[in-house]
Amino acid sequence: MSGAVFYYVIPWLKKAVGFDRVMVIADVKARGFVKADVYVNDMDRREVEYSPDYGGYVCTVEQCYADILSYGEAGPYLVDLLWSRGLYDVDKIYALSGPRGRAILAALVVWDMLLRGRSVSWGAFDPYREEFLPWLNYVARWATGYILEDGARDTASI
Repeated sequence: MSGAVFYYVIPWLKKAVGFDRVMVIADVKARGFVKADVYVNDMDRREVEYSPDYGGYVCTVEQCYADILSYGEAGPYLVDLLWSRGLYDVDKIYALSGPRGRAILAALVVWDMLLRGRSVSWGAFDPYREEFLPWLNYVARWATGYILEDGARDTASI
């Protein structure tokens, strides 16, 4: 990613969940030159790929989710995380996320397990290692209906 100082997050999720907000993540060295939602110190360690369609660097699927959970309004994307969990590496999302992102992901996994009575393909990370309680109401508000529609209603006898 030599020479690149920023990348766009979310372009492919625009079609997936109908949320068209694009989040720009930029290197702190670009502050004042690039208008971004978030400035980070670790741009070199982020997973990006060049996109000819966008004429620049775009995050990988896992990095995109990690950034949304860590810095953005994660609520609209929790549904996609629930329904598409077989299409990405949840352990990689966990590893790429910041503390806030790991806590929200842990809260989603714990809430899903609670409503379903079991874990469904959520990777190998231990959600109980995170301080997820402050995010439980947030996750419950955004994800409960979708978890229940996805079969948990029968499991929980609701």
